[in-house]
Amino acid sequence: RRSSVSLLYVKPGSEKTEDGVKKYYANLECEGQMEEVVSFFYHLETTADLLKIEKYEIQPKGDEAVRCVMSISRMILS
Repeated sequence: RRSSVSLLYVKPGSEKTEDGVKKYYANLECEGQMEEVVSFFYHLETTADLLKIEKYEIQPKGDEAVRCVMSISRMILS
């Protein structure tokens, strides 16, 4: 299922390797209704791609809309 959150930008981040696990980081900014952003969070965290939301900040945008800046990571098992 797709989310109706608008991605404003996605910027690749760093890469770290620890104990045979590579972690790739990315920063992104999105906006949408709060319910849609929460649904987007859920879909990111429950995907089979081993994605994790490392940190996020949500700010009101008006009329129940919010803007979210977040850092996510993806784990690759070596």
